[in-house]
Amino acid sequence: MKKVLKEILNSRWITLVVEVIFVSTLILTLFSIYKIITSNAPDFSVLWSASKDLLASKNFYVNKELYTGVGYPPNTLLFYLPLTQVPYKVAQAFFLFLSTFCLVFSIFISLVLIFKRIDRRAFLFIVAMVFLSFPTKFTLGMGQNNAIALMLILLSLYFFVLKKDYLSGLFLGLSIVLKTIFGFFLLFYLLRSKWQLITVSLFTLAISVLLIMAI
Repeated sequence: MKKVLKEILNSRWITLVVEVIFVSTLILTLFSIYKIITSNAPDFSVLWSASKDLLASKNFYVNKELYTGVGYPPNTLLFYLPLTQVPYKVAQAFFLFLSTFCLVFSIFISLVLIFKRIDRRAFLFIVAMVFLSFPTKFTLGMGQNNAIALMLILLSLYFFVLKKDYLSGLFLGLSIVLKTIFGFFLLFYLLRSKWQLITVSLFTLAISVLLIMAI
């Protein structure tokens, strides 16, 4: 029975079905991204506009013209400052494609961490399922930074597994700058006495704060 099941899973028909699902999902995703680009991603617009206010030395926390209030510390806006140098639509398009790339790369890192070797069909199928899911559609549609933050924290875990504490700490620090709640991951490394990693992470946070204070 196992042999028959293995032959079925390894058949070219299964490969063809997976590829059809992936290509169909790719077309739908590109169409969705086009619709988002030609409209407005609310969360991205808030942080992009707040970054413009930051450069103009305005208090973006009291800006009533924003779609919603800014729920992030000022250093989070460091990720958005370069995008303020181009028109909003261009910035939004770049951000959406960056988020899409980060999400796909996050899936890749996750599979590497779990299985070491990646089956192409499994990767394509998982990518398709992820992009068909509501959380992904909502994240991209709103212009949220979840995919970028996910990639950063996974890179921290990946380099932690490789025992490269400096790189792990750097990506942990960057993930906390983008998503403050990821600061809880410091407890994970603290329990493992990863002092170098924690030091690099806190140093990265300190640099981000100093950069904001210098603006």
